[in-house]
Amino acid sequence: MTGADHRILVVGGKLVAAAKRVPAQVTGDGRSTIRELIEQVNRDPRRGEGHEAALTKIVVDDCLLHFIARSDLSLSSVPARNEPVVLLPTANLSTGGIAVDCTDLVHPDNALIACRAAQIVGLDIAGIDFIAPDIGRSVLETGGGIIEVNAGPGFRMHLYPSQGRTRNVAKPVLDLLYPQGTPSSVPVFAVTGTNGKTTTALMLAHILSADGQKVGLTTSTGI
Repeated sequence: MTGADHRILVVGGKLVAAAKRVPAQVTGDGRSTIRELIEQVNRDPRRGEGHEAALTKIVVDDCLLHFIARSDLSLSSVPARNEPVVLLPTANLSTGGIAVDCTDLVHPDNALIACRAAQIVGLDIAGIDFIAPDIGRSVLETGGGIIEVNAGPGFRMHLYPSQGRTRNVAKPVLDLLYPQGTPSSVPVFAVTGTNGKTTTALMLAHILSADGQKVGLTTSTGI
């Protein structure tokens, strides 16, 4: 399939957000090497390690070196002024890509296909990886389609898009979990002190689990 990489978030059978994902890249200034350009991009305060920040720093690894080598480039190459250099074949935020909100642009056909895919797989919450030359036109006309359905989609690209409107994707998830008019309270036990907190929390969790309750537990040893 040819086209841009999009992530469509489906919650409860409805499209709630969509983002165009752009692979990690740098733009030449006619003086700096690709390595220096990557270092400049990584100084953006929005970028951090892993998923700790809105964006992830670009990591120079074998995949990146292999990909740019296909264009006869290396870290010491100096791109021309305003020349874009794509660094990786995938557009994941976790590999340094950026997201551009396009929720309001999605063609109804594309939205229906994404929602139907989530329903067929049986997921209430799904991230649909959608390839389309133009998300505003039907893929039935342009070509394109779904390449992956994610059961645990990340929300970062919708909450902190590099361009476009922020989408409150947590609200439809909470509305799905706790529909209007249904009980939605979650009892919480907080254990404090000096020694024995973890042991006490483990005992409480065991007692409640034995009583048939669904228990979420976090202690010094983990979640």
